[in-house]
Amino acid sequence: MQEEKLLLNLKEFRSIVKCGLTENILVIIKAAMAQFDFDITPHLKPGGDNVIAVAVSNRQKDQFKIPPMAAGNFNVYGGIYRDVTIVLKNALYIPMQGSASHEGGTFVTTPAVNAKEAVVRVQTWVKNDNPAKKNLHFANHNF
Repeated sequence: MQEEKLLLNLKEFRSIVKCGLTENILVIIKAAMAQFDFDITPHLKPGGDNVIAVAVSNRQKDQFKIPPMAAGNFNVYGGIYRDVTIVLKNALYIPMQGSASHEGGTFVTTPAVNAKEAVVRVQTWVKNDNPAKKNLHFANHNF
């Protein structure tokens, strides 16, 4: 397994999205408004042509009944609403929030707050796609 990986990340889309790489559909996602990423590394052809295609349905009434099917007095369109990026990551990494296959990201909550003090909870998911265990030092600094 490689030490680095390439992830295709769609920040936000609506309706049905199909993503492919060099004539192969890799993933089909159905959602009202969503963000997701997935690993394209094993599908790449080193030294060859690699073409990424992203298609989004614009049907207002689709067979999967993704809400809103009808929006009343305003139009709702399918489409890509935010950036589509290719992200290079180490095989030991913090997954992006909203992944298609796993939890990810960093979540900060404040379960207790008063005038004198606060409790801050930081929860971070780390994924290791290396063949062996890896050590990680994670530091959190509060200001």
